[in-house]
Amino acid sequence: MLLGGMLALLASGSWWLSESVERPNFGGDGVDRYDYFLRDFRNTVHDVEGRPSRVLAAKEMRHYPHDDSTRLDAPRLTLYNANGERWRVAAASGKLSGDGQLLVLEGGVEIERPDAHGRPGVRIETPDLMVYPERNIAETGAEIRVQSGANWMVAKGMRAWFGDAARIKLLSKVRGRYEIH
Repeated sequence: MLLGGMLALLASGSWWLSESVERPNFGGDGVDRYDYFLRDFRNTVHDVEGRPSRVLAAKEMRHYPHDDSTRLDAPRLTLYNANGERWRVAAASGKLSGDGQLLVLEGGVEIERPDAHGRPGVRIETPDLMVYPERNIAETGAEIRVQSGANWMVAKGMRAWFGDAARIKLLSKVRGRYEIH
């Protein structure tokens, strides 16, 4: 009897402890629980010649097994092309699809290309951005602002190609100022 009581007490204590321990949880609804996280995360992908083609870093990343997605705090993505240009993308938060094909960035997204090959740098600001890292393409339907030297443009929506033939397509309501020297 005493042994049975002790086993029951031990079982109920174990149950209470397992219920009271705080589990990692992003969403709070039980479905959105992460199974692991990393701090100061950095992942570098190299091209066939061994040069970096892209680097994804974040202050913290959390993996969610229910949809195989990864959530990122303060993500920074650097894309390199064969011309030696480097595009840096930063945001407050992001979500990477399980297959790594789509990175959704939110919260003050900033895209920068430093001065290169005698051309002035470019800075693009938008509230959100979808990036397809393997294809070096990004797009948004939100308001954007593009600044390059004294020149600027604002628009609603953008599609950008960061590869060897880098270009930006502004989708609608485009206006700006371009200074001729």
